[in-house]
Amino acid sequence: MAMIRSLTFCLALASASVMASGSCPDGTVEAVELITQHETTQLPGSKGLNIRGEGRGQVKHYFSVGGEEYIHEDSERRIPTGILETGGFAYRWAPFEKETWQVDGYIYRSSKGDKRDYNKRSQTVPRDHNPAVAIEEISAKTDNTDVFAGHRCRVSTKTIASGATVSSCSLRIYGRNTPIDWQIVHEGGSKQTKQTLSLTQKCVDTTVFEIPERNWQ
Repeated sequence: MAMIRSLTFCLALASASVMASGSCPDGTVEAVELITQHETTQLPGSKGLNIRGEGRGQVKHYFSVGGEEYIHEDSERRIPTGILETGGFAYRWAPFEKETWQVDGYIYRSSKGDKRDYNKRSQTVPRDHNPAVAIEEISAKTDNTDVFAGHRCRVSTKTIASGATVSSCSLRIYGRNTPIDWQIVHEGGSKQTKQTLSLTQKCVDTTVFEIPERNWQ
């Protein structure tokens, strides 16, 4: 994928070497950081489109040892702005930002940019959680596995009701089954992909998992 624009959002992270001692400095918490990039290509005729649709972005996903999660996404999608003299379409990349928190049985979703502004809160079902194992280590002897970003994961392929084929490779992060490589190919050739850039355990500022004051609905 072409180079994605630099993220402007930075999180305060302590040195990962602290994790070797099994404790984090005051004001930080043990966590796992999963950084992924994703691409979407929708061909004409897909979902009623008569033009080619494209999107791309990068996501930072934090899992705390206590069970909280925080996701920050910077993405952009290509949208038409007019018709060229040649008959083709002119496009521009429209950026947008998404944030998600899962804390104390609730999920908070926030988005801004490209006419996507909202702040929503809803209850969520309990999820598996194992604070004893940050990143699952899967044996090389296990059937149907592959390695991405230095981590072995379980491979799965299935066809869903729409006829699309979904391929993924997953492992458990604090007990939660999480895809670290994912692809869905639709009938007609449209495709969505997600690839892991890095997966590491480190100490993260506790404020990352705090819910900000917003007009939650």
